[in-house]
Amino acid sequence: MEDERDGQDAIRALDRTEFGYKRRLLRVEWAKKMEVTGKNQAPTNTLFVVNFDVRNTRESDIERFFDKYGPLARVEIKRNYAFVEYKEVDDAIEAQKRSHGGLMGGRTVTVEFVESSREKGGRCVAVSFVMCG
Repeated sequence: MEDERDGQDAIRALDRTEFGYKRRLLRVEWAKKMEVTGKNQAPTNTLFVVNFDVRNTRESDIERFFDKYGPLARVEIKRNYAFVEYKEVDDAIEAQKRSHGGLMGGRTVTVEFVESSREKGGRCVAVSFVMCG
């Protein structure tokens, strides 16, 4: 879409149209802008990756996609998302900047930082997760 008018035209054309085999009404509207608090923006050495092709992507594929930004400590696929951990935070920052919105196996991936595991009792939590399309 070139500008806001194109978006508005798409919303008008798609809103309240039938979708899927159950012919449910589709609701299409502008996304609300979300404010992100500064406390969750601190980069960590672990990235949360989503929207890759789950059936055809292996950990080795994700390693090849991300190892160009620096040495990896671990790559782990869970259901439909993955964690990519770097040995250095600076490498994770570079990887997030360059790979967020990039193509992996023909799909546009979302790449975000996770909160420090020390703050969440050893569990990784995604700072933000927005999936479009």
